[in-house]
Amino acid sequence: MKEEEKLYHAIIELEDYCLEWTSEDDLEETVNKRVFVTLEFIGTIAQHSCYSKESTEAVQQILEIEINRSPNNKGESLSNIYQELSMLMVDCTEFITIKSNDEEFYSKKYKIYQDLEALIAITKFLINPCYACKLRALAWLIRRSPYSGDWTFLLSIVASRYVHIVTVHGDPACSSQAKIGNSWLHRLGVFLLKTCSDNNEAPPIELVDLIAAIPGNPTASVKNGKALRMLNYMEAASKPEYMHEQPSEILVGTYLALELLGVIDANRQFEHFNKIEKAVSFYAMYYMNHGCPPSVNKLQNVSELSWLDAKNLMNQNYFSKMVFEYQYKFILHNMHGGEF
Repeated sequence: MKEEEKLYHAIIELEDYCLEWTSEDDLEETVNKRVFVTLEFIGTIAQHSCYSKESTEAVQQILEIEINRSPNNKGESLSNIYQELSMLMVDCTEFITIKSNDEEFYSKKYKIYQDLEALIAITKFLINPCYACKLRALAWLIRRSPYSGDWTFLLSIVASRYVHIVTVHGDPACSSQAKIGNSWLHRLGVFLLKTCSDNNEAPPIELVDLIAAIPGNPTASVKNGKALRMLNYMEAASKPEYMHEQPSEILVGTYLALELLGVIDANRQFEHFNKIEKAVSFYAMYYMNHGCPPSVNKLQNVSELSWLDAKNLMNQNYFSKMVFEYQYKFILHNMHGGEF
C-alpha cells in the first residue's frame, strides 16, 4: 500500500475512533477533543508523508493556539480555527506578487499552497463532527480525484456515510447551509466513476456503495438528466486550446465543488463556467499589469457575463482562488517560453 493510500485509510480509522466518544449533547467538548486528536495526527503526517514541513507546521501552530486558549474563550473553537485556516490559505498565496526568474521558488511555494489545501481539508474534516460539514470540507479536493484514486476513496466513503446518516437520521445539514441533495450526490458518484474509467482503475468499493446507497426520489428523471448532461459534456468537450481553459474533468470537478459549497447555482449549464474562466484570466492579467482590479464593466464585456453576475463574481472567495491559480500558471507559462 503506497504512502498516500495509507494516509487516507488512517484518516477514516481516526474518524471511526472519534465517533466512539462524539457527543451531540456537548458539541464544544467534542470539538475540543477532536482538535487535540487532529493535532497529534498532523504531527504524524509531518514525519511520514510527502507534505511539506512548512504546511504541516503552519496547521499545527493554529491547532496548538486553540488548545492553549483560555477556557473562558473556547466557546467558538470551530469558527476560530476555520477563520485562522482561511487566513493561512490567503497568506500562502502572497508569493505570487514577488517578481523572480527562479522557477524553483514559485514551484516550492505552490507546493506549500497545494499541501495546505489538502491539510486544511483534512483538518476541517476531522475536527467537525457534522458529516455535511465534513463533505463540504473536502469540496476543493474533488478536482484532484481525476489525478489520484486516493481522493476518490476518501470522497466516496464520506459521501456514502453521509447518505446512510441521512437515510437513518434525516438530513443533518447545518441550518446555515443548503441541503446536500441526492442529485448532487448522484453526479458526484458518476463523476468519480468516470475518472476511475479514464485512469483505467477499478472503482473502490466505497464508490459502488455510494451509488447504490443514493435513494430514488420523485425527481429521479431530473436527477438522471443532470448526470447525463455532465457525462456528455465530459466526453464531448474538446481539449483546451487556450491557457484560461481547463480540461473538462477539472472544470466539472470545480463546478461540483462550488455547488456543494453553495456558491453557484445548480441549474447553471457548464457553458456558464466557460465565461467564468474568461473572467478569471482577464482579471488575473489585468491585476498583474496594472496592480489593481478591473472595473465590473470591463470584466462583463470580456467574459460575456451579465453585469450582476460579474459584480457578484468579483466578491467571491473562490474567484480569488482561481485568479491566483491562473497567475501561477501564467508565470510558469512565460518561464517555459510560452509552452505548457
